[in-house]
This record gives sequence, structure tokens and C-alpha cells, in this order.
Amino acid sequence: MATVLNFSNFTFTAEQIREVSELVMDKLMSLPNFNRIHTIFPDIVTNKEVGFVGEGGLVGVENQGCDPTAQDYNVATRKVTWTPKEWEVLVHQCYSDLQSTAAVYSRKAGVKMADFSESDYMALIVDCLTRSIGKMMWRMTWFGDTTYSTTYQGANAQYFTMFDGLFKQIFTQLTTNTAQYVAFASHSTATSLFDAMVKAAPMALRQSSNKVLLVTQSVYDMYEAELIGAAAIPAAWTAGQEGMPELKYKGISVIAMPVWDEMIASFNKDASTGNVVYPNRAVFTTPEVLGVGVDSMSSLEELNVWYDRDSRKVKAEAMGIMDAKLLNPEFLVASY
Repeated sequence: MATVLNFSNFTFTAEQIREVSELVMDKLMSLPNFNRIHTIFPDIVTNKEVGFVGEGGLVGVENQGCDPTAQDYNVATRKVTWTPKEWEVLVHQCYSDLQSTAAVYSRKAGVKMADFSESDYMALIVDCLTRSIGKMMWRMTWFGDTTYSTTYQGANAQYFTMFDGLFKQIFTQLTTNTAQYVAFASHSTATSLFDAMVKAAPMALRQSSNKVLLVTQSVYDMYEAELIGAAAIPAAWTAGQEGMPELKYKGISVIAMPVWDEMIASFNKDASTGNVVYPNRAVFTTPEVLGVGVDSMSSLEELNVWYDRDSRKVKAEAMGIMDAKLLNPEFLVASY
């Protein structure tokens, strides 16, 4: 079995790479702040309904005098049902696979030779796994598709088919509610695109104090170039957060989502043609619409690492439960 850490790119000698700890981690793209744009619902462990109360009906008629007739009055309600799925991460490595690699220095001597669970090598694997689990959260939340193998290519379908993610739900919503869709190709500038999206939104969304424009980095770059060309960038720029550059459009935060670009280019290729599907995307909504149900956010950070004496392998495992839902599908406008 190959090592979890790919040593094939190194010409290993004791002089060239003495220890795994000498390896330098590449500069990796920062993952956006997940909580910034989603509403997290903890303790979602089985099918569960979330109830919402909306507007009441009309009231107020001409006074009827004595013995008046009561007016019909109803308050709108709706529900969203979580259908969470269990996920798991499990990797393992046998000590003998580390022979002739820099990781051989992570091994102990004698009867403990096979146990490298607390080694530099395993610490590096845990660091990489933790990051990969973070990216898994983004991948499943936005790019989950129960029909991935027939719709897209670019990766093994088992990493996508647990449940339908937010993009799949948005595409489905806009198929029958075309007023919520603004064609990207019909706009030559990001400014005109944003203007059309805001005007197409329901008034309650336009009035929300928490509204955001989530966009691929490609769309963000278009808007930034327009602002620079108009010498308007200082007024529109805001610091944002690590991994989430932000600009402003008429007071609305325009948040770049480079993690979308990366995953679209890697995983959203047409199953028939191989072409990237919808490389430019924008969603106008609020975090309250983008719901993520989990058993516990700590599930994404807890890795169990142990040495299994029977198999003589070191194993790392993580497990959890999650689902993603558009909590109000009508409270958004999207472009792609």
C-alpha cells in the first residue's frame, strides 16, 4: 500500500530529507469563514422539521355595529424538513509502508515499531486531514448532487451523492421560478448584473440588513476592475475576513467565494462534454436562507487517531451528520 503522504516526488536519502518535520507546507488557499454566510443548526441527528411563521392576512373592515361578524384571519406558515446523512472519514497506514521514505525516522524501535500514531509523520497527516474535512464541508454544502455521476464529472461520485447541496437546490428552484433567475450572459458588466439581481429580488430581501451578494472570484474580479476603472474602489472596498474578500455594491456586501471557483473548475464538468458548467455564479440572499444542519460543529474538528494492534496500522477517523437546506427558496436571486 502507498503511503498517505506522497513521497514519490522526493528523491529520498538520509542526507536530503532527514525528517518529515523538515517538509515545508505549501501556501494553500484560505477557506472562507463558514459561519459568515450560513446559518448553522446544531443537534440535527435525524429527520426534523423547522417551522416558520410568515405574514398575516388582511385585517380592518368598516365597523359593523352590534353583533359583528368575525373576519377571517390566517397567518402563513411553512416548514423545512432536515434529512441529515451520516458522513465518515477513515484513513489508515501500515508501518512497513514507511520504509525507504523520510517517515522511517518517525518509527519507534522494538515491539513499538509499528506504532507511529504520535509521530511527526502522523501529525502532518492530521493537519492535512483537518483541512480536507473543512473543504468537505464546503463541497457537500454547495456542490452535493445525488445524481452527480450522470450530471457532472471530475471526481468520484461517492464524494457528492450524500444529499443535494445548495447549488442543486437553487437550480431546481429557478427552473420553476424563473423570476428569481438573472442570466449572466445577458450582462456585460458586474454592475449591471448586480443591479438586475437586486431589482428582481422580493422587497423583504432588498430591505434586509443582512443581505449579501455571494459571487465567484471571477465575478468579483470583474466588479473590482470596474470600480478601479471608475476610480471608485476606495468607497466600495471593505476589509472583509480572511479568505473572504469583500467589496460593496450600494451598501450590500459583495463577498468573493474563491472556494467556489476551485470546486467548479475541478468537479463541475459536464458529464458529456467535459466543459466546466456555470463558471461564473452569483447569489443574492441572506445567511438566514442558507441553512446547514449538523450534529455538532465539533464533529468537523475531532479526529480520532489510534494504533490498531491487530492490523498493525495507525488509523485516523472522523464522523458526523449533516444536511444543507434553502430555508426560504423564494428569498434569493441567482445568476449563472
